[in-house]
Amino acid sequence: MKRLMGAMMMGMLLALPVLAEPDVEALVKRMPTKSHVDSDAICAEVLTGGAEALDSVFAKITPTTADDMAARFTAGALVHYSARPGADTERLAVAEALVRATDATTNDTIRAFMIEQLQWVGNAVHAAAIAPHLQNERLCSDALRTIRLTGDNKVEKILMKAVTSASPACQTLIVKALGDIASDAVVAPALALLKNDEAPAQAAALYAIARTGDPRQLTVMETAKATQPDLYLIYLARMLEQGHASEAARESEALLADTELLSAYRSKALDTLVAARGKKALATLSDVVITEDPALRHSAIRLLTALQGSRIDKAMLTRLEGAESKALAPWLLVLAGRGAAQVREPAVKALADPEAEVQLAAVDALGMLGGDASVAPLLATAGTNGAATKAAARALVSLKGEHVNTLLAKALASPTVATQVAALQALTSRGACEHMAALWPLLEQADSGLRKTALKSMERLASPADRARILAFQAKASDRGERSTAARTVLSITQDMAKGPERMAPILAAMAAGDDTIKQELIKILPALGGPAPLKIVVSTSNEDSSVAVRTAATRALTSWRDPAAVTPLLAVAANDKVETHRILALRGIARLLAMKQGSVDERVAHYEAALELATRDEERDALAGGLEKIGDASKWLRAKSLARGKPVTVSVGTEAGTAPARAVDGKLENTSAWYGNASPAWLQIDLGKAQKIGAARVVFYSDGTRFYTYQFETSVDGKKWTLAADQAGNRTPSTLEGQYLSFEPVEARYVRLQIIKNSGNPSVHVVEVEVYTTLPKEKTATPPCPAPPAPAVVTPAAVAAVKPAVKPAAATPAATEPVAADAEGFVPLFNRKDLTGWQGNTAGTPVKEGVITARQGNVFTKKEYANFIMKLEFKLTPGANNGLAIRWPGKGIPAHTGYELQVLDNTAAKYAKLKTWQYHGSIYSISPAKRGFLKPVGEWNQQTVIAKGDRITVILNGETIVDAVDVSAAKRPESGFIGFCGHGDEVHYRNLRIKELHNVPPRGFTALWNGKDLDGWWGLGTEHYKKYRDLAPEAFKARQAKSREDIRTHWRVEGDDLVNDGRGLYLSTDKFYGDFELVVDYKTVARADSGIYLRGVPQVQIWDSTKAGGKWNIGADKGSGGLWNNPGGAAGKDPLVLADKPFGEWNHFRIIMKGSQVSIWLNDQLVVDDAALSNYFDRKNPVPADGPIQLQTHGGQIRWRNVFIKELTQEEE
Repeated sequence: MKRLMGAMMMGMLLALPVLAEPDVEALVKRMPTKSHVDSDAICAEVLTGGAEALDSVFAKITPTTADDMAARFTAGALVHYSARPGADTERLAVAEALVRATDATTNDTIRAFMIEQLQWVGNAVHAAAIAPHLQNERLCSDALRTIRLTGDNKVEKILMKAVTSASPACQTLIVKALGDIASDAVVAPALALLKNDEAPAQAAALYAIARTGDPRQLTVMETAKATQPDLYLIYLARMLEQGHASEAARESEALLADTELLSAYRSKALDTLVAARGKKALATLSDVVITEDPALRHSAIRLLTALQGSRIDKAMLTRLEGAESKALAPWLLVLAGRGAAQVREPAVKALADPEAEVQLAAVDALGMLGGDASVAPLLATAGTNGAATKAAARALVSLKGEHVNTLLAKALASPTVATQVAALQALTSRGACEHMAALWPLLEQADSGLRKTALKSMERLASPADRARILAFQAKASDRGERSTAARTVLSITQDMAKGPERMAPILAAMAAGDDTIKQELIKILPALGGPAPLKIVVSTSNEDSSVAVRTAATRALTSWRDPAAVTPLLAVAANDKVETHRILALRGIARLLAMKQGSVDERVAHYEAALELATRDEERDALAGGLEKIGDASKWLRAKSLARGKPVTVSVGTEAGTAPARAVDGKLENTSAWYGNASPAWLQIDLGKAQKIGAARVVFYSDGTRFYTYQFETSVDGKKWTLAADQAGNRTPSTLEGQYLSFEPVEARYVRLQIIKNSGNPSVHVVEVEVYTTLPKEKTATPPCPAPPAPAVVTPAAVAAVKPAVKPAAATPAATEPVAADAEGFVPLFNRKDLTGWQGNTAGTPVKEGVITARQGNVFTKKEYANFIMKLEFKLTPGANNGLAIRWPGKGIPAHTGYELQVLDNTAAKYAKLKTWQYHGSIYSISPAKRGFLKPVGEWNQQTVIAKGDRITVILNGETIVDAVDVSAAKRPESGFIGFCGHGDEVHYRNLRIKELHNVPPRGFTALWNGKDLDGWWGLGTEHYKKYRDLAPEAFKARQAKSREDIRTHWRVEGDDLVNDGRGLYLSTDKFYGDFELVVDYKTVARADSGIYLRGVPQVQIWDSTKAGGKWNIGADKGSGGLWNNPGGAAGKDPLVLADKPFGEWNHFRIIMKGSQVSIWLNDQLVVDDAALSNYFDRKNPVPADGPIQLQTHGGQIRWRNVFIKELTQEEE
């Protein structure tokens, strides 16, 4: 073996290019890199140094002496780089280096790392080289995994050689592995292992024997029959595979007869029995198929349907003829499933059976048989109100037959309404547009429900040319519901039409000829059509020439419009319509439309202000002001929101001509709109109309750049007893038209009074505006209280008596710091070394000094959540200290129980001598103990690295890996959460906290669609009918895939953690086809980019530039990304429910669930599509395919993707 390996090594050394000696030390220090390309370049350079360079890299993995993380990343990168196709020489060189590194150390942690890496690049020779480690209980599991993956046909020989001399614990693992590969040689060591009293050993032995299928071990396996029937069933199945059919059949029959066994086990036994006996099992199956056990019965139906053999159908028909009522159901299903045409007549008769189960089976049988002959009986059943009515209706939809649609259309003339409805619904679901003419007579029927059903069917079956006839029916209809249904039908047809003169012509003609009721119904559908032409129609009916009812409909339509184009007409309604209801509706509609955030800020602010001028009620002003608050000058919306605006005002002094006191509450912030009082001191009092909670105000005085006013602000419930709320008697700040914001303890008040003590410019007083609010706006800062010096001047004795210290405003929260750029290794600081900005919890009790956090009592944790990451920090213990490092904590409960807590502890303290192993420093509390002996003395700084990647958590302390564990209970804990320190009263110091987030790590239950490093698993497609590639012959399909991959390699690339497209080329499409699934993906795009995600090969979940500058507002970009954009206009899901896009430069996150044709979509955690059907863009009459590729679309701009994960949904998960 050694001579062979030596020869291989010599060959590899000769094959590798000999260049200048690489600087391994410098190359390792550059890892990990931000870019996959940079990492590959480093690996290529290391490999030029041959075996010496590789040995140097692996020798740097020395966890007992230094932080070897860079070396570990380099080693892993070398493994993945050399595992690429066509790199056989490099792959063998790396594998040999790993074997040498394993042999060169006695440290099991290092050995485990090398052995794990070897699984990606090794072969059978290397598998044999690590076989001695199967004797090491610490390494046995790692060695087994690598040997099984690399040993090829030598695996059994290697394991059998090792098993006899291994320890009991290792024997258990090796025997289990031999069972996994169905080794026949495992019997002897397995029998020996059975003598071990440990339950895991006995379980492994029985499993291995079961996998042999050796009938000589039947007595041994009998012990598993009662306690582990699943193992016994594995044994019987393997026995059958090994050619022992009679023994397998006999034992399976015995299990089947055991009624104490669970149905699932008996069903599996039945499978084995039928596989062993074939058609000879007919008698047994015939008995089982009528059993009361539903699971067993369904298994029998499945097996009988597939049973091969001549004359089987005849024997089954005999059974059917002699069956009692309840036994009819399974035989109908079996025979129909086998395609036995003779069962049609019994199935038709069974439709009248009193048993619901039999009726349902008969319907299913007729549906499976198909053909024109099934139409009449299924229609008759669908037209009843029985147990099988819905099943029959479903069967008609999918029924195959040459003239099925024609027969359904003829049935529309049936004298029975129920039959007509059933036929109509089936035709509609089948998309039988060719039979649209058969629907017109239904509109003349006496039954109103039938007429409405026919109108609804026309939504799918009628063409644009049919709209005039539908509108003519509407004009004659006396039933309001029918008129409304007809209008909606016309809407549905019109939405699928391209814009042009013909689109609106029939609707215009109908409105011109129709009465007010017709106009109202048609006006209702216009908002869903949208665009200039429908808007023009609505506006024309909103003026005084129309009746009040029509104007009401027009106003409601404008308020429901889908873009702000209706704002201007609504402003006209609010200003000119004399009907108060219309004015109220118009203002509500304006508030809704402006909240869509479409149009320039200046346009929206102007519209808000125009609407505010027309608002007369407090709730109207509040609604409009709330929207303006988010985009405009705060002073404008505050004036509207003020509780004092327009309220009665009284004053204590005379008023100069033309400056009435009401000007102080008119909402105008201009010197020329002030109240001028002719003397000071003076007061101005406002009656708010009712007692209510107030807590803030703004006072604006006349301003000239130098003058100031001293004043006080008072409140009162009754206008008699006054309380000082804010004191500015010592104010010296020159007044401005921005005024001063006052904040005070919320009080109940009806009256407020401004006590003006002094104007520094002259004896008069000049008040521009007084505003009163419930609370101070969040973006405004209150003017600090400024009372007068001792013995202040006071206006009246009452005011003096009322004075109390003003409430000191809370200190402002420090502004968040700008995002910090990552360092060369990709790490960013977790705190700013000055304070705990970005942290929460007990920040007041956690001091920061000279870049050091001192954790004591209580929890302090980040405001941001982290999932997968590498975190580096330094900490210094005090004697007997106990603290904790919390990761993935959800913010509730005890971190050690609801997240993870990594112990921070002085292991040397005597009081901790008897702790559990998982309570010492570095341990994952209650989950995984850490190795001890690597802490520095108390009072010295320790370096620690924590890696959280999926369910694996690794802790490296002062260069030694002390924890490397996979949490088997991880499903109970969150995958993301806060990072923080858990204080237990002791003092621990922390500094140099840095973190690097890891991407492309699948969440639990998900698998990666993109592997994070290359384009494996993908090919290229454009927007094309899926039949073009699905119908290709296998060889042609492979050729097309190969050619498309040349294109995607041109336009798609990997940059670091990102999958990047340049905006051109084919769409990236998965090799695998997916049915029902949950997909999560992050993307980041640029201005004017356009993209999307195709589901099962059908477009698309839309991604685009939602700003006006993007140039696509005219086709819906204003509504944002996430909608099913290729759905017909007005269809559910076409437009997202909310605008949820993040600004350019930020990552967006999609969560998409698809079940059948139904799709739900969340964008940035906001629901944008709620269980809407994805329309089949390529074939509107049929649903989307049951499976297909997922495609990442691109055209028009760079887009980046990462964290692309999928979970295929089983029936239970759905």
